[in-house]
Amino acid sequence: MHTIMAKAGALPAMKLLTILVVAILALSVVVDALNDQNDLEQNDLHFEERHDHGMSKQYLSLEPTAIVEAVAIPSPAKLKSPSSLKDKKKHYQDKYKRRNLKHIYPPLKPQCPPRNPKSPPPSPKPVSTHPSPKPVSPPPPKLVSPPPSPKPVSPPPSPKPVSPPPPPKPVSPPPPKPVYPPPVLSSPPPPSPSLPPPVIPSSPPPPSPSPPPPLPSPPPPLSPPPPSSVQPPSPPLTPPPAPISPPPPAAPEPWSTHYMNLYTPTDPPGGLVISDDGMHVDMKITSPQQIFGHFLSKYRFIYGYFSIYMKLIPNDSAGTIMTYYFSSPERANKTEDTHDECDFEFLGNVSGQPITLQTNMYLNGGGNREIRHYLPFDPTLDFHKYSLLWNENLIIWYVDDQVIRVHHNRSNVPYPTLRPMAVQASLWNGSDWATQGGKVKLNISDAPFILQYEGFNGVDGCQACDTYPMTDPSSACTNPDISHCSSGYWFNEQEELTSDQVAQLQAHTDQYVIYHYCKDYYRFPNGYPPECAYNFA
Repeated sequence: MHTIMAKAGALPAMKLLTILVVAILALSVVVDALNDQNDLEQNDLHFEERHDHGMSKQYLSLEPTAIVEAVAIPSPAKLKSPSSLKDKKKHYQDKYKRRNLKHIYPPLKPQCPPRNPKSPPPSPKPVSTHPSPKPVSPPPPKLVSPPPSPKPVSPPPSPKPVSPPPPPKPVSPPPPKPVYPPPVLSSPPPPSPSLPPPVIPSSPPPPSPSPPPPLPSPPPPLSPPPPSSVQPPSPPLTPPPAPISPPPPAAPEPWSTHYMNLYTPTDPPGGLVISDDGMHVDMKITSPQQIFGHFLSKYRFIYGYFSIYMKLIPNDSAGTIMTYYFSSPERANKTEDTHDECDFEFLGNVSGQPITLQTNMYLNGGGNREIRHYLPFDPTLDFHKYSLLWNENLIIWYVDDQVIRVHHNRSNVPYPTLRPMAVQASLWNGSDWATQGGKVKLNISDAPFILQYEGFNGVDGCQACDTYPMTDPSSACTNPDISHCSSGYWFNEQEELTSDQVAQLQAHTDQYVIYHYCKDYYRFPNGYPPECAYNFA
């Protein structure tokens, strides 16, 4: 047994299994010896068949070069069958010693199918003292069966059907812990009334003929306006909210449907060029003799919604003022002037510097309500929409449908309700104040300066009278009937800004407003105009 175990360490797993099978069979033989002689003979025959098959398989796996010198052993036919337990034991010991030697073994490949454990053992053969040698069956063609399993001492019981193990129960993941939202407030906390709106760096307004005298001990001055080298901000405006009641869709209309040329000679040689289809207008400054362009609507209106698309002068536009505005007739005598006006005024600049948008108002002849804005885009690269909503409740300025300014109608606040206004557009030389406070003038050598307009169907208002003659007093518009203009139109439905529009206005004021008259202490040392308390949102 020690020799067998020593060789087992160097043999592969299959050989080790064969040796273990032989050892188990040897033990079974000892036990079987206690039984009757017929059982011993049956076990002996079974052992011979199974063992010969295993050893043949072992020697077939050896290379010829690994075979050592052959040792002569007696033929199995000359071996006598043991007649006693002692002889049986010696018989198997001699057989194991002979088969543990490396020798040439007949290349037999017996194929013994495993016995069916359910079938009864074969009937015992008569015992003879000199059994005939065991016939060797020819090897089957290339069919190798696995090593046989050892025969148990006692006949095994019929195998019970083994039921497969029940499938494991699906393990569900633990439910997530509930996340409770924070308590919802019934309403957002109102802003503190004691905190003033954020201070915006102011830029100097247009020169006034009578500047207010300084106080004896004024507060520290506001920081100067941003230098001209500041580039326009890049972030876009927030998306527009859904209008309360949008205007009906309007088909494209030519310029002549709503507008007329009252002052400017047409090209050539003048500064107003209208395309053949009337859908595009160029306003030009071409020479020192032609430095003005202007057109206006055929009617004056009380309330309405108005819009136009503009593409501003590219490159060097210093000294120019490009406008889209609404105005009643203005008197030459300023002491008698009572006109109303709402403006979009674009102040030109040198190449590479941002164009400034100035919105302004004149109420009953009084102005000084300038707010200056940067734009979140370059207005010289493409057309952009500029529009105004005016009803008896409020006036809203829009850029690309985004709110940039509001003026509410409140008690003790001036508001335009009596004087019908015409829609107008112009290009003119404002070198005395337009660019950097008048420091940079219009350079006519850079002419032509071309301002472009499109989208002339954006005129939807309550007509009060004809525009011509554009004088005050005007025979065409002395006492117009405007009682019907306060109702029956979609643009009269809005009374306050929506929450989205309030957010738009606040965001624009924080990011793009560079001067606000309601924050200019030096200009209004005795108190800001009354509308400043209402028009930040």
